[in-house]
Amino acid sequence: MSRTKLLEGDSVAVIDDVREDAELTADLIGEAGFEPKIICPPPSSIEVLLEEIRKNTRAVICDHRLTGRANVRYHGAEVVAKSNEAHVPAVLITTYADVDTYSIRLWRSRIPRLLRRGRHSDPDAMTSALLQAEKEQVGEFEPDRVGYRTVVRVANVRTREGLSVAEVIISAWNPAEAVEIPTELITRDVDLAERRLPDMRFMAKVNIYAESPDELYFESFEVAPPIPREWLP
Repeated sequence: MSRTKLLEGDSVAVIDDVREDAELTADLIGEAGFEPKIICPPPSSIEVLLEEIRKNTRAVICDHRLTGRANVRYHGAEVVAKSNEAHVPAVLITTYADVDTYSIRLWRSRIPRLLRRGRHSDPDAMTSALLQAEKEQVGEFEPDRVGYRTVVRVANVRTREGLSVAEVIISAWNPAEAVEIPTELITRDVDLAERRLPDMRFMAKVNIYAESPDELYFESFEVAPPIPREWLP
């Protein structure tokens, strides 16, 4: 039976398309007591990368934007999500957390921690994030990461930067704030055209105790049952 607990000295993959950033992250991982293994640039195939991770490392720190200097068609969020699915603790790191919200949101349910480069990604933060990822793989979730079935109402659908985006209201989280999510999160679960989504209500699994919108994740959408007529005015 393979060992599951992450220990000091374990090999951690550091994935980035920029050598300078990879080396900086590797230095921080080294200070945290782990053995960094730089993968820069990442291979063009995500399947090849995931296999290398599985065979050669015990954990992963991955940059989100891998398409700048590397010939890849995937983002770091997908690498992190699929690594965690494969029971390899993985954490996402990025300079563009407030810019790349849609591409990150697609995979957010399987990204236990997102680190922002700089003072929020010191060795202690990296260690804490990796340990949180490891705990989630055995069902130990922080309160703000637990998902609950709740109602998600689509207020509007629009296009942003060429991407179809739904403005949704999650009353159980904050009834006064709309959150933008890629419509793909809904349509990959429910066979509906995007034009039909406005004003529809869905049931979805959402971590309603998240402190900020960027920490919210959405999965397992299904059309909500109609409101009983006697509830209507």
